[in-house]
Amino acid sequence: MQEKTTRLRYQNCFAVNRVGLGGGLALLWNEEVIVDIKSYSKHHVDAVVHSENGSYWRCTGVYGHPESEKKNTLGSC
Repeated sequence: MQEKTTRLRYQNCFAVNRVGLGGGLALLWNEEVIVDIKSYSKHHVDAVVHSENGSYWRCTGVYGHPESEKKNTLGSC
């Protein structure tokens, strides 16, 4: 993942390894912010992002199953 992070011109990366043939999850950011990972699973990454000016915000990325009949399994992470 570090190679992709560099190629995309980001300085930092948090990655959740893939399970099976899935692609995994990644959160990338530059040095202008501080990212505090709060929780993660194979289906989500939850973080608080702190800006240089002192403000902060919550970032929650969720990835559901691509097959619609299996999307309800997200809650069982």
